[in-house]
This record gives sequence, structure tokens and C-alpha cells, in this order.
Amino acid sequence: MRLIRIKADACKGCGICVAFCPVKVLEMSGGLNVRGVHFPVTVENGVSKCTKCRICMIHCPDFAIVVDQE
Repeated sequence: MRLIRIKADACKGCGICVAFCPVKVLEMSGGLNVRGVHFPVTVENGVSKCTKCRICMIHCPDFAIVVDQE
């Protein structure tokens, strides 16, 4: 099971998750989703740095991010 699940096609590319992540685990991808916008991805080794604070998930207006607790 992955710690951070990103529903790329639900994202509108606002970047709020990237801006609010306190440990900078997320960045905007170079690819585009079905809406034609860049979506967040985890940085290299980002999942191991994630503190599971869920700030990205809480602030996402599109509910495109889920942070698993285990």
C-alpha cells in the first residue's frame, strides 16, 4: 500500500498541496492529466520523508490526495 495516493485526473493543478507541505514531499509533475493541467507527484524519496500530517489532503479542494495512516 502506498502512503500517498494522488488521483491525478481529479486534480485541477492549483498547487495548494505543494505549497502547504511542511516537508516538501510534493512537486508539480511535468506531465498533464485529462484536464490538461500539471498534477502533484512525490519527490524522489519523498514518501519516506512524509510525516503523515495530512495537510495536503485537508487543503486539497478537489479531494485528489489521500494520505494513508499505515
